[in-house]
Amino acid sequence: MKPFVITGIPRSGTSILSKYICLHAENAYCINEVLYNVPTLRKELAAVAGWLIGGCTVPNKYSGKELLENLGGENVVEERFVDKEFDGDILIGSKVQTMYLREIQNIIAQDLPIIAAVRDPVYTIASWVSEKCSKMEVAQVGFPEMHGRWAGIPFESNLLLGRMAEVWEWHANIIAKLYKNGQIGLARYEDWYGCDIEDDDLRNMILSLPPIETRNDKIWYSADFDTIRGAVKKYCPSREALGYV
Repeated sequence: MKPFVITGIPRSGTSILSKYICLHAENAYCINEVLYNVPTLRKELAAVAGWLIGGCTVPNKYSGKELLENLGGENVVEERFVDKEFDGDILIGSKVQTMYLREIQNIIAQDLPIIAAVRDPVYTIASWVSEKCSKMEVAQVGFPEMHGRWAGIPFESNLLLGRMAEVWEWHANIIAKLYKNGQIGLARYEDWYGCDIEDDDLRNMILSLPPIETRNDKIWYSADFDTIRGAVKKYCPSREALGYV
């Protein structure tokens, strides 16, 4: 068994990655937004691996038969049988975004390989301001209400897009430092199938997945891109360390 963790910036492909692993990767599975108790994460992943190998049901979040995206709505955890074959070399993962980043040192201490998903901040923020994402925590930055998750961020901006840029930077700063130190692997939304992950098994698993159609195009969003780019330039210094100009 090889456990791993997927985390990253919301709307950067974490849900797609976990879904594709479940649907397409051989001898691999990823629990999506279910395992939140970080101190027992390795133990819980081992338990899930055992259930899969034994042909038992496992918990995951579903809408019908499809894994749900993390959009802040009523996500349902269901116990389901998985129509795949697994053996003792199973790759078993858990995906959680912001909370895992807050607990990242505890995850590192458990010697769990970590894949962090990132995306061009301009299109990430354009996604956050869409109606589809209005219930997500990243959309609640003080206009009209502030989510408690961001209480520790000393916001400089008094504008919605500026604060969203600061939230992107909060995530990106953690990821960039860990990536620079070689403590995590990086999977960019734009080219994640050429992802920078040292672990051969994890990298080969991701490379085996079918391609996705990225949505880094203005046609997908009704957003003020000029203002977003200005906010990113001002509040997102970590973008360059992650490969974004």
